[in-house]
Amino acid sequence: MRRAVSDVVMSIGAVSLLLVLLTAFDTRVRDQMLVRIGRTSSSAMVADAGGRARDLAAVVVDAFRDEMRLHATLMIFVVAATVLTVLMLRV
Repeated sequence: MRRAVSDVVMSIGAVSLLLVLLTAFDTRVRDQMLVRIGRTSSSAMVADAGGRARDLAAVVVDAFRDEMRLHATLMIFVVAATVLTVLMLRV
């Protein structure tokens, strides 16, 4: 049980780190994050949370595709390293 919890925490941390780095380097993602987080009306935030999450995911995927086109060799290395890490952690 303890190992499963630590694996979940590590996975969430890795995804959060990736999102933070993508936000730091890509202005489109940064702008979308500011638009999404900057709203103050809590009822409006709750009402359209799914749509905003979909929009943010679309921007992140679009930025990821652009980065992948620009740095194809590095992206191949990152994908291979991610696959190997996942396979090593599935013990």
